[in-house]
Order: sequence, then structure tokens, then C-alpha cells
Amino acid sequence: NPLEGELVEEFKGYVFKVVARGTAGNDGNVYRYYFSTSPTASLPVPGGNAFTYEYCFRMPPALKQSTVHLYPFVNDKVVSIKQSNYDVDGTAQLAVFSVSKNGHPAAASGDKQWVSSVLPITDKERGLSLDLRLTTTSKTPNDMQFYVTDQYDTALPFFAVPIGGPPRYKYDIDMKIHR
Repeated sequence: NPLEGELVEEFKGYVFKVVARGTAGNDGNVYRYYFSTSPTASLPVPGGNAFTYEYCFRMPPALKQSTVHLYPFVNDKVVSIKQSNYDVDGTAQLAVFSVSKNGHPAAASGDKQWVSSVLPITDKERGLSLDLRLTTTSKTPNDMQFYVTDQYDTALPFFAVPIGGPPRYKYDIDMKIHR
């Protein structure tokens, strides 16, 4: 029952908290979660969404090219973000897409290394999700870790379904007619 969650005003809805930890072995901590209104059938929760403050995931192997999208939400108080990632192995490129960024490069880490980069946020990006797009041509799967903070080092949520939909760059063309 969606109303049995914790009411969180910031998200204008109810939240269920799930914590999963791999305590032993090298399984890559790979988990899948599904929302359903039924315990016996896969019935979607209307308006349901999932978020996390940190992603640990496996980059799938590429036949030609593999792409993963991460959608951090930028609230109305964010001036800049700091994206941090671990163990990308130097095999993927990271680019940021939004209504005002069309593939801005961001730092991607090497093998067993942390790296961060800071990106300014424009007025147009506030209240929407960004698209952190990782692209690789590596034929080997790779486990990696990501998180994003604001200018105060407060973690920003990554949503499974991006708030405002997947970001699309809005071209700003300034034309002048000379007569």
C-alpha cells in the first residue's frame, strides 16, 4: 500500500526505505528491485519512482558500445554539483546532458581510483534531472560507484525515472536580420 510509507514533503509523496548490503563474496552487489501493488502479480504502482543517493552498479559489456544513464535531481537551491566516481577503469567516457548542457565532459576514474569534477548549474536546470551518460566500448563488464553532491556537500538523489522526463538540450539560437 503506497500510503504505508513515510510522508516526505520534499518529494511530495510517500517513501519506503530499502537497504541492501552484500556482506560476503564478490557478487558485485548486483540487485534488482520491482514495485508492485500486488504480492502475486507485477502491477505497477501509479506514480511510483525509486531513488538512491549512491549507485554501485555493473557497466554491461559492449558489443559495439554500451551506455548507462544516471539521473541526479537538481533542486532549486543547487548552484553547482560535484560528481564523484570510483573504479571506472578508464574504459568509459562521462558526459553531462541537460536542458542547457549538450554533452559536457566530466571526469571518469581509473582502476581502483576515485575522481571528482565540479559543474556549475544554470537557472534552467533547477527543478529537473540531469543525465550523466557513461559510454564504453569495453567488452568486459565493470563494477563502479557514483554519487553527486551539491555545493554544500549534500548528496543529491538519483531517480530511476528522471523528474521532468529525460533531459533534452534546448538550443538557444540568436538570429539577427540585417536589411
